[in-house]
Amino acid sequence: MHSLPPGMWRTSRWLRLYDWDWKQHPFPGLTQAAIDYRATTYPRRFFYHVLRVCSTGDDRADGVEYSAGVHDLLAACFEPTSFDDLVAGEVGRRHGADAVSGAVADLIERGFVVPVDADEPVDTAAVAAASELYAAIQVRQEFAAALDVVKEVEPRTVLEVGTAFGGTLFGWAQVAHPDARLVSVDLPGGIGGGGYMPEHESHFRNFCGAGQQLSCVLGASQLPDTIERVRAALDGAAVDMMLIDGDHSYEGVSRDFANYRSLAREGGLILFHDIQPPPPKTEQPMGVWRFWREIREDYRHLEIVHDPTQFSAGIGVLYV
Repeated sequence: MHSLPPGMWRTSRWLRLYDWDWKQHPFPGLTQAAIDYRATTYPRRFFYHVLRVCSTGDDRADGVEYSAGVHDLLAACFEPTSFDDLVAGEVGRRHGADAVSGAVADLIERGFVVPVDADEPVDTAAVAAASELYAAIQVRQEFAAALDVVKEVEPRTVLEVGTAFGGTLFGWAQVAHPDARLVSVDLPGGIGGGGYMPEHESHFRNFCGAGQQLSCVLGASQLPDTIERVRAALDGAAVDMMLIDGDHSYEGVSRDFANYRSLAREGGLILFHDIQPPPPKTEQPMGVWRFWREIREDYRHLEIVHDPTQFSAGIGVLYV
């Protein structure tokens, strides 16, 4: 039988599976050209690790390729798992101990598994890079810096108003507490990201660890019914970290802040995206920057702006 390197090995805490067919399950609001672009540009299936992306040879993704046997092995162990147990257990019996041992050795060589007692701090730069494979509408450097801020809090409760294709939701799940509750609010067909549909919820659950809970609330964020459904999803928990990234009009962002501000705990974070002014001519109402400049001085705050000359970018952080 193929022998494993000495020591106890387990799957990485930060292993996640992405599996989504953009062409068969497009998001509303996308043109056919946009759907085709995503279907041909984003890989259908890959495993994400905090430091790298691992894909089959048929997919397009940065990182290393893996075989069908490795895929079967990884798919069996999303949470930290002892490979000695895998070889001796059901996976070994199904695929053969020698095949499993060989696959484990391959994963050790590629860095996808770690010693049992290894410390695995999340690499926010890697998370920000991987989030682009989920079509995050962010400046990578800004999102990485925002993830660093949120990581320090390690929130147990996260509320995101405006999820679009899921890129930022993916990032928050990686830096949130392993037992965090995440609530996503989005409007199918909404302006900007297009929003997602009920069938996309299972796709987003792949972002989360086994101990994390995800609730998806679909509807206009400012409707009383939506707000009540958010409260129900939170089940009385105060929000440690909130992102307001939905309706970008001045009226929309100010109403979202008024409606959801009270849900944040004292000492928590509220983030805003697109605090930079928009270009002189834009088809979408962009008033976040005006609202941000009105309220920022009322709080301790941080502005994350990679390029001050770039339009409609930047992340604002309120410490509430």
